[in-house]
Amino acid sequence: MISLRLSLFCLIAPLLSGCARTSHGPVISLYGAYFPSWIASALIGIIATVIIRLILIKTGVDEILPLRVVVYFCMAITIGLASSLLIFGR
Repeated sequence: MISLRLSLFCLIAPLLSGCARTSHGPVISLYGAYFPSWIASALIGIIATVIIRLILIKTGVDEILPLRVVVYFCMAITIGLASSLLIFGR
């Protein structure tokens, strides 16, 4: 019974690390108003994906992409997460 509780605690404890108090929240100050950084990351991902899509249409690569919606959706998520890590450090 003890080992079950210990193993359950070891599985759940890393999930609670996101609840730790930090010195700042996931916000950026934009002209005096607080703006969530995840929205900025999502916008960066969407805008970059639209620009990449326009380039791929011009070069003709867009026509041969399988499952275009999935490819562009994953591209937007990847760019958004990368910008969140690189720009905001979160």
